[in-house]
Amino acid sequence: IFPLPPLNEQNSIVTSIENIFEQIEHLDQEKSDLQTIIKQTKSKILDLAIHGKLVPQDPNDEPAEELLKRIATSDNRPYEKVEDEPFEIPDSWRWVKLTSICNKLVDGDHNPPKSVEEQTEYIMASSRNINYDRLDDLENVRYLSKEVFKIENNRTKAEKGDIFFTSVGTIGRSCIYSGDYNICFQRSVTVLNTNINNQFLKYFFDSNFFQTYVIEHSTGTAQMGFYLKEMANSPIAIPPMHEQARIVDKVSELFYQLDQIQNNLI
Repeated sequence: IFPLPPLNEQNSIVTSIENIFEQIEHLDQEKSDLQTIIKQTKSKILDLAIHGKLVPQDPNDEPAEELLKRIATSDNRPYEKVEDEPFEIPDSWRWVKLTSICNKLVDGDHNPPKSVEEQTEYIMASSRNINYDRLDDLENVRYLSKEVFKIENNRTKAEKGDIFFTSVGTIGRSCIYSGDYNICFQRSVTVLNTNINNQFLKYFFDSNFFQTYVIEHSTGTAQMGFYLKEMANSPIAIPPMHEQARIVDKVSELFYQLDQIQNNLI
């Protein structure tokens, strides 16, 4: 049984459907274009942030130099300056090597243990589980026994506020840990914590400058890696502590607004 309209109506239906499809394709292209613009805008925001041009400097802020001196005294080691500064920063900022501000900088296990067959609350993740801004795909992990996890956890000791950074495979993704899991890692993830604002540092990691730096300083043959030595020597531009907080607040505010625009398209 086939409902057959008159020929003129058939032609009219075909024309109407084709017009609708053209409009849908046009809307999809506009959505794609806007998503690209949002991505580029976020990149520009981060670029302004790490150059000290997103929020105004406050002359009452304690200079980053004083913060770094306190960190050095607390760690009983001098902070390491960057010899060739990648770009100009405000006078109150300082370039240092990442290791100078870290109180934790460690990668995961180089020889991960076998998983257990049953699901447990103890997991070993890898770089595939680090998405931008969050942990992801946690169904695809190694499940460990409590005893094995305790041994593995002695290496990374992941705690709330730590930064997880993908250092092997798809390099350069990062998130800040919420503290919700019993989690340890394979070598493909670097775990770090610092004496500065970790959210500021995460935004610095997301910037085009640092993403390019990671690619240019990765090593390997079969699989590229941005290993601990390269990570430790990475140049980081440090603002005064109060300015770090202002930058984080401003970036978060602008990103939220852009995400709202993008969500309205879906």
